[in-house]
Amino acid sequence: MFKMLLNKFVKNNNTKSSNTGAVQNKVSTSGVTEKITPPKLNMFEFNVAGVTAKNENKQDIQKLLKQQGKIYAKENQIDFYGGYKNKEIIEDNIEISEFEDLVFYKDELSFIPEPTNEYDSNAIKIFIKYSELPVHIGYVPNDKNVELKNILDNEDVRRIEARYVGGKIKSVEYDSDEDKDIIVTEEITLGIEIKVFYKPAKED
Repeated sequence: MFKMLLNKFVKNNNTKSSNTGAVQNKVSTSGVTEKITPPKLNMFEFNVAGVTAKNENKQDIQKLLKQQGKIYAKENQIDFYGGYKNKEIIEDNIEISEFEDLVFYKDELSFIPEPTNEYDSNAIKIFIKYSELPVHIGYVPNDKNVELKNILDNEDVRRIEARYVGGKIKSVEYDSDEDKDIIVTEEITLGIEIKVFYKPAKED
């Protein structure tokens, strides 16, 4: 049943991506170049709920996110901390997270309805897929799930992207004893921020 639902979601939401801002050129039949502005897209965003709990398989989601993030970064040659070395962080005086550049898209993200959920019949589980099997990493917040379902079912979804937020963060502090700037690392809850870009069907 799960595999059938997952395949159905991917098939129904395998929409083509869209450039939301760039002006494109089109050559008409008369040979005149015309500028085409892509349609302005609406954005629906939320943070995945339940990331500090255990998933349906009793796995710690915080540990899963760290493990999967490292796998994804390695497979896609993404540098941790945006590729910044400690010296560069101090020189530029920036704050940067371990998974700063880790962004994944709809093909690596699945939404599965859970109508039998004892707390909310509109519940929607979220899975990410970096390796062979999808991993359950939380839920759509209960104040967002009905709206998201409506968007996925009825609107022209152009792109879905998700970004790691939180986790290990490096920043710069002044050490008065050493009389110099030093790197400090703080670790906060690791989460996922999801953005859905769509063109409302009523605008067609």
